[in-house]
Amino acid sequence: MDRKSEGGYYAVIPAVILFHEDLSANAKLLYAILTNLCDRDGYCWATNEYLAEQFNTSESSVTRWISQLERLGVIRSEMIPNAKGSERRIYAGIFVVSEGGVSKNAEGGVSKNAEGGVGKNDDTPKGNIFNINNQTMNMPPIVPQGGTARVGEKKARTRGQEHKDTADWKSLRFEGFWKYYHSIAPKVNSKRQATIRAWDKLKPSDELIDTMGQALKRFAASDEWRRGIGIPHASTWLNGRWWEEAGNLPAAPADAEDGGWSEDKEVI
Repeated sequence: MDRKSEGGYYAVIPAVILFHEDLSANAKLLYAILTNLCDRDGYCWATNEYLAEQFNTSESSVTRWISQLERLGVIRSEMIPNAKGSERRIYAGIFVVSEGGVSKNAEGGVSKNAEGGVGKNDDTPKGNIFNINNQTMNMPPIVPQGGTARVGEKKARTRGQEHKDTADWKSLRFEGFWKYYHSIAPKVNSKRQATIRAWDKLKPSDELIDTMGQALKRFAASDEWRRGIGIPHASTWLNGRWWEEAGNLPAAPADAEDGGWSEDKEVI
């Protein structure tokens, strides 16, 4: 690449992103790298090829992680014409701490049109206040105050977070999903209660469950999952709608096992 590849002194992951259940661990780490690579104008110029090299992974994985971050509204990307054709700019480093987590359309978020956000036509001065990684100041960012509970504090458990033995929605099929997910990701310590909440929130139809089953077969057969790379918690897989990204993966072998959980509606 003909552009300076050195990032700033810090790579930042706000707590609201670090502890978000809808983001995989690698998506969170990618967010930190994006903030590190933000230049003085507040955007990251790196291509998916460059980012994939930093992770020693595929470009399709980077695409999937960027999609997760964009769905939550914590980054925004746009294509800008230049002398060589076009350049992608990823704006990162602006986030909203609110009771509902990271809001895509909240005032002050990374929304294209939101007041106080990073606007497409904003006249952004050098060393702007949105750039959390201003390389001229080697000092840690100030921890944002207010909003969600501080790290270490336990929130009062709401009714929706009460302990459940199994899911309320299609419990037998949930159990099939839970068992199969652990069979293809045995080293991932998924939290059962978080997965139950994600399943009950999603309320998948039989058709969607079949789609999810086919998607999981593709993920399980992928090179990264077989090497144990980039596998999310089961709740993250559900909340992040990972099955929508399965089209970027090679088809699973015809004899690939799926545990039968997504096919036998009478039993599972």
